[in-house]
Amino acid sequence: MIPVPPPPPPDIVYDLHIDERDEYPRKVNTTRNRVLKFIYTERGLEEAQCADEIVHAESRWRERAVNKISGAWGLFQLMHKTIKWGIYKQTELAMKYAVHRYDSFCNALDERRKKGWW
Repeated sequence: MIPVPPPPPPDIVYDLHIDERDEYPRKVNTTRNRVLKFIYTERGLEEAQCADEIVHAESRWRERAVNKISGAWGLFQLMHKTIKWGIYKQTELAMKYAVHRYDSFCNALDERRKKGWW
């Protein structure tokens, strides 16, 4: 039986030290909290911090953001034809992509900083 990780602490978002958190609209804060808690539970605090920076740069935490040039969409700016996924499906797919291609969100963030995309 696989052990279940403990639930994240309620203040996980504040542990991320993101200065702009008060500038986000309420809905974005809720989305951000849910996504980062999910990543924290699956991958740990450092990965949640890196994912937070990626999403902020890619979509400013707008779950339906669309890049009109590339067609990338969603929180993580995924390149996929299905745009109706919720935040957990987007996060799950982004996590799989980050781990498959870069081994982690933090490595993906390093790559994003170099190239401007991940």
